[in-house]
Amino acid sequence: MTQQSRAEATRRATIEAAAEVFAANGYANTNLADIISHPGISKGAVYFHFTSKETLARATIDEQHATSMAACRNLLDTALPPLESLISMSLLMVDQLLTSPLTRAGVRLTGEIGDARGTVTDPHREWVELVATIADRAIDAGDLLPDTDSEDFANFLVAAFDGVRMWSTHGNTTRDLPIRAEQLWTFVLPGIVDAPHVDYFREYVHRRWGHASLDTE
Repeated sequence: MTQQSRAEATRRATIEAAAEVFAANGYANTNLADIISHPGISKGAVYFHFTSKETLARATIDEQHATSMAACRNLLDTALPPLESLISMSLLMVDQLLTSPLTRAGVRLTGEIGDARGTVTDPHREWVELVATIADRAIDAGDLLPDTDSEDFANFLVAAFDGVRMWSTHGNTTRDLPIRAEQLWTFVLPGIVDAPHVDYFREYVHRRWGHASLDTE
């Protein structure tokens, strides 16, 4: 392993350790000493890569956002129709929130820090752009109503999903997130899909969510 690759591995390990602490405690209740005390993490490694708790938190946001966006963009390369891709994308995010401390930390920090200064990207803007792109494809495919404004729909869906996430993680638990995400689609679909197709997409949501309703603390 080269010196550069060792440094990259150490940086990644530091972010992963920080993610566990940030996910559990949030930004305000975390200090660098909590992260340095994590097994396998040294004070020297932390301060070599990060000058403050804020720079480490923003690096955690960037790492999580890049990881989640890459996974969701991969869905666009599959044979799934656009609206089914969008539904599957939300399921993927639910799964990551249930299983990945990095995802929980990045999403939580994005809300708690409250701005994109010091991060490589603006997560909210990029999510809206991705959803709007898929919505345009869904309109062209006839999945969404033809008069749907893709940008308005994307802003609404991103905000609604974040609201579901915030409500479901109140008290630091994600146990009912799959149920509430499924309910979101159940209520939204009649307003965005032709009436004859609503039952089909509701059934698709139900089938996809069937294996995701985990009781996870």
